[in-house]
Amino acid sequence: MLAVPVAILGFVTAQPAEVTSTAHEAGIELTWTAPAAPVCPDAAAIVADSIRALGPSPPNEPLWARATVVTDADGFALELIIDGAHGRVGTRQLRGKTCPVLARVAALVIAVAIDPDATMPTEDEPADEPTPTVPEPEASTRPTPTPLTPPTARPVKRTVTVAPRRREPMPPQSRPWIGVLADAGVGAIALPALAGVVGAAISMGGRRWRAELGAVGWTASEQESSSNPAVGGRFGLLAGRVRGCYVAHVAPLELPMCAGGEFGAVLARGTGKLTPRRRPSALVVAATLGPQLWWRPARLRGRLGLFVRADLLLVAVQPRFGTARSGVVWKVPSTAVEATGGIEVRFGRSR
Repeated sequence: MLAVPVAILGFVTAQPAEVTSTAHEAGIELTWTAPAAPVCPDAAAIVADSIRALGPSPPNEPLWARATVVTDADGFALELIIDGAHGRVGTRQLRGKTCPVLARVAALVIAVAIDPDATMPTEDEPADEPTPTVPEPEASTRPTPTPLTPPTARPVKRTVTVAPRRREPMPPQSRPWIGVLADAGVGAIALPALAGVVGAAISMGGRRWRAELGAVGWTASEQESSSNPAVGGRFGLLAGRVRGCYVAHVAPLELPMCAGGEFGAVLARGTGKLTPRRRPSALVVAATLGPQLWWRPARLRGRLGLFVRADLLLVAVQPRFGTARSGVVWKVPSTAVEATGGIEVRFGRSR
């Protein structure tokens, strides 16, 4: 008797390996951790679906999303966390039978976080298969073949179950914020010579507005009397300022248009033969108007902002300085200009 060897094969079901991919397009950045293709699509495909759902309206502000897909007893489970320029937008937990279905739902959720009217376009229906035909028989005695009928495709039922967990509102980026800023630059006309300008402020705002309350100082410069060069003065400026702005968005930039006021004093000190060297001061009041240009690095989630701005000052109260013998030494003109650049840091988020 011959012994017949029998090979026993053991089959082990391997879980698909998880991979992490990142995509960044049109202001949307997605970090996607999920089973590798072909089980799940990658981050680029999901971002592309989100952009299609938004249609011709790209996001005005950057948005960051992190998603993790794992397998479970019912198929797949997904956790999605979305952050905007002003803080946390919301989280979602989803379950579904297949990963591609969950991916399309995630793409739609991301789009709705940017525009509540976003809709996911329907997938193209497969084209009908042509019906094969059989040529006519050459002789009438041959039987007429029955045309073949293609099998009818059964619709695939797709089910996505949303877990009954905590739901957070996902409106457009509109939550208020608060921050601090500092700027420096140059000022002209208000004082006898070109001056350095340094300022700081507390800022706050929302999606379409911002406001600032702070202080500004101009470095001092000297002026001699036109009738008596031996007599002169040194003049500086210190003022509080308030500013309100309407903010337009051209991603990734912000374009505020601002108006406000400065209220302070011109600080003077006699020079030359003025004895004693007096230190008079006088009230100055001015309205301000000007544009700004802001950029916020996407990697810092909107917490840090860099800006440049220019302001026209319309001086309503114009102090002047002089002596009885030498006449007017300096009078603040009716207009002045400031040009500065700076940095802003935002703290926390308002719920």
